[in-house]
Amino acid sequence: RPANNVTRAQMCKMICVALNGGKEPTLGTNNTPTFNDVRTDPSSSWAESFIESCYSQGIVSGVGSGRFSPSGSVTGTQAARMLLVALGYRADLAGFTGDSWAINVNTAASAKGLYAGIETIDANAALSRDNAAQMIWNALNAYEVEYVSQLVTDKDGKLTSTLVPQDKVVGKTDDKITLLEDKYEAKTETGILNSVKFDSSDKTYTTKISGITSAFDATQDYSSLMGQEVKAMYTTDNKTKDTVLLGIYATAKNQVITAIKGDITGTIAAGQTVKIDGTEYDFDNTAITVVGPNGEILPAADIKAYHEVALVDNDKDKDYDYVIVNPFDVVKVNSLTAKKAYFEAAEDNTRTYNPDIDDVASYSGMAEDDYAYLTKNTYTVSGDWEAVKADTVSGKVAGIKGSDPNQSIQVSGSWYKQAAPATKVTVPNNGDDLEYAVVANGYFFATEGSTGSADRLALVLKVGDGDFDSDYRNVKMLLSDGTTTTTKAYVKNGGDKNKPDVGVLYTYTSNSDGYVLKAITDGANIGMDSDIIDNAGTKYSSTTNKIGAKRVAADAKVFVLSEKDAAGAYTGKLVTGATADKWADGDYNVTVAFTDGNVKIMVVDMAAAKIPNATDDSLYGVILSDPYTSTNDDGDTFYNMDLLTKDGVKEGVQVEDSEVTGTIAKNQFVSYKMDGDKYVDFNEADKTEVTAVVGAVTDVDGKYITVQPTTGSAIELKIDEDDSTILYVDTTAGDAATGEIKKANKKDNDNYYANIMVIYKKTPETDGTNVIWGAAFDVSNTLQNADDEDVLVAIPKS
Repeated sequence: RPANNVTRAQMCKMICVALNGGKEPTLGTNNTPTFNDVRTDPSSSWAESFIESCYSQGIVSGVGSGRFSPSGSVTGTQAARMLLVALGYRADLAGFTGDSWAINVNTAASAKGLYAGIETIDANAALSRDNAAQMIWNALNAYEVEYVSQLVTDKDGKLTSTLVPQDKVVGKTDDKITLLEDKYEAKTETGILNSVKFDSSDKTYTTKISGITSAFDATQDYSSLMGQEVKAMYTTDNKTKDTVLLGIYATAKNQVITAIKGDITGTIAAGQTVKIDGTEYDFDNTAITVVGPNGEILPAADIKAYHEVALVDNDKDKDYDYVIVNPFDVVKVNSLTAKKAYFEAAEDNTRTYNPDIDDVASYSGMAEDDYAYLTKNTYTVSGDWEAVKADTVSGKVAGIKGSDPNQSIQVSGSWYKQAAPATKVTVPNNGDDLEYAVVANGYFFATEGSTGSADRLALVLKVGDGDFDSDYRNVKMLLSDGTTTTTKAYVKNGGDKNKPDVGVLYTYTSNSDGYVLKAITDGANIGMDSDIIDNAGTKYSSTTNKIGAKRVAADAKVFVLSEKDAAGAYTGKLVTGATADKWADGDYNVTVAFTDGNVKIMVVDMAAAKIPNATDDSLYGVILSDPYTSTNDDGDTFYNMDLLTKDGVKEGVQVEDSEVTGTIAKNQFVSYKMDGDKYVDFNEADKTEVTAVVGAVTDVDGKYITVQPTTGSAIELKIDEDDSTILYVDTTAGDAATGEIKKANKKDNDNYYANIMVIYKKTPETDGTNVIWGAAFDVSNTLQNADDEDVLVAIPKS
């Protein structure tokens, strides 16, 4: 509440804390209170010790009749008098009493700089909390005062001794001392902040300021002040000589102008003048310093039109000395492995980056084909590569201006320039409905969802008769969002409107009457590199996951034609490349495929056959609810349940009873396989290659845990980062949980409470341990069975 007024009691406490090095002092009170309105008032009795302390030091006095008026407001002049006395002035000698006290106080306060930064306040009005803080800060940075004896000649010509104030001198030198240096043992120095880099060994920011010899180990990142004149406050240990940084703040000398590089007219160089929004700015004639966010020198070639640039004048001479740039690239995430991240610049084909995955500070959920803002580790404060998810806009392209490669598009009311060099930045068409455009600081880098894009595809499954006196045909189509629709459509070919062909993939637009299809004559029609069209038996191999030499991407859209009937109509389904990779080993007929590095779109014709089930390594889960059965209109029976998986709780999971092996129950640890988004082979844990146990964790040592099963001997198990799936559950609450594996609790001398269900590989590793394939740990340490009863594990007897 910075605008609230400060009370007399509050001011006393603030001064006491300031004079005690920033810590609340331990103070006593008199048996008989000095003021009769402090202790008796519950709203101010808390401040009695602070008021008594300030009174004993002459910092404050009462208001008459034995009263202090603790809840009364403090004026600027009254606060200045208190602070001047705290600095060492004597009220009686300095004229801070009597009729002229206010004039004398304000004269001395101005000379000491107590009103610095708040010169326009009315000193006779109540003082606000923020202005009180500023005055106390100014007092801390002012020199303390002491009185010395001087001989002066009086009116009679006689020499007399008198006390006069001067700035306090310490030691044998003429060094003056501020209240800050005295009470906090702190110093304040001024310089230009020129480097901030994170030191991972001690978790501090190594901060360098020109003009100050020592670098500071700061707990705060001050890089936002890069290139500015700053004051650093620090203390030095008299014994170890170690410095401790208390804080850094910018002085009043700095002028900072920010702009996007592409909006700056002129050259960023010493002695040059640039123009921003019609205003000219001069650079220093001698030299300018161009740096990244951490202070590292930045070559001019690394500054792009879409970068934000900050010009800094740090000495108030109207010539700009520093230029700060965040030199990020807009990149596409090509792939992520256990060791590497592969990025490619979105605006051209020449820049790729392959840092170690451990060296990338990324946003949560970064995945292949994402777009991100990537800053090299050379220029980051953290010392890591830094990836931030890119901003996007969506909507209809309402306007296009300029010519390639300097075109602009209008989306959702804003204009975005084509990023240059523009070897990869394709401009969409007017009227295109964009799913997204990747943008940064007024520039666009990639678009998706425009007319003819990979997100607006339709595979024709069946064609019926046409409407009377209409070009539209009744059709059934599988769309690229995975839905099947029965609608009306025709194929547009120049001025002709033709019948769609069954089994052919088209791009589409829609209107109130139906769908308008367009043939795909080249991969460029849908933003792909090239196309593969089968005239001689092109095949997809699920064994190699390739068409010829081209690998099918995990996120590829695979349109599947199957169960062709006598009339030539198909059943259709859309699956991912990852699902196709799990089909039974074999070669499958491809009618068309499109590549963008890897195969991203293909149509597979199964003819009259059904789509093969996917096969996969077992996944693991915990059944959180009592399974129940239901039957659909076709007479198929399903189990219904809530299932905890590695991807969280899946509510209302339905599994056909034909896919369930054995019995299933609440709080059971199960294995399962997936076919797309369908759960298949849902069963109790497989016992052929693994062992499944329920037990109590008796020891935890890093990645090794020891489990005492409900039957048999204890076994040492190992958690493998790549192969082990660890789920955390609260079986009492019937919900997912977070936590870590811990030792089990004892119920008594004979039993542990079970706390883990685990499936581990039967064959031991070379170190004698068995690798966990899947485990569910109960964070409450009291595993419940299907009847909500505690599961107990007998403690082995020696």
